Amino acid sequence: MGHQADHLNRNAPLEWMRLWFLLGTTLLLVLIVYGFLRIPAALSGGLLSLSGAVAVVLVFGLFAWLGLPAMARSSGEQALRLGGLCGLLAGLVYLATFLIEYSTAITGEQDGSLALVEFGSVFALFFIAALLAARLDGRIRAGVAAAIICALLSSLIWFCLLLVTTYIFVGTARQDHFFAINETYSNFQRSGMSDLLAFVLQDFLGAGFFHTILALVIATILGAVGGLVGRLLHR
Repeated sequence: MGHQADHLNRNAPLEWMRLWFLLGTTLLLVLIVYGFLRIPAALSGGLLSLSGAVAVVLVFGLFAWLGLPAMARSSGEQALRLGGLCGLLAGLVYLATFLIEYSTAITGEQDGSLALVEFGSVFALFFIAALLAARLDGRIRAGVAAAIICALLSSLIWFCLLLVTTYIFVGTARQDHFFAINETYSNFQRSGMSDLLAFVLQDFLGAGFFHTILALVIATILGAVGGLVGRLLHR
């Protein structure tokens, strides 16, 4: 019984992380399908408008099934715990940013400064997750794994928040303000499209894909640096 309990305790972080990733991925898939059902014109882009959405859902889903267990075996549960914790904190940073953009009279210039604070904080959490994981484990790979988990979890939260707020505030003055400070209207005019919401959904799905890929690249770099620092501190 004692051995079985120890085994369950060791696997608890992995199972919880997989559960949250799978729930988040399912929510994201539902939001994407709902968007296309509500705004059929968004499908006018053909496979191009779908490919980014499908790709990013596959990234999150495959990571939950294959990536997390592999990281648990190679990097240990501390990487999962710290990556998950920092990922949730980064998600809260994204949530706070959306709340500010939708609920205050922030200007475009102020929003640019807010973006610097937002992404600066998120990137700092990538580094912190890596440093702490490598500091406890003594291996750089643990730091890289923690940073990647942090990046993917926070990107999943950001993508869901982006779509949820878009659907909730459709046609409201708050969304008009959000589009204005993010230059959505000017980008729409340059696109040559006639349906604003179709353009927005296509644009946001593409943004979700590139946001996730860029976050992974930055997390790998910061994870290696933070992991190196953590390893030195471990010694």
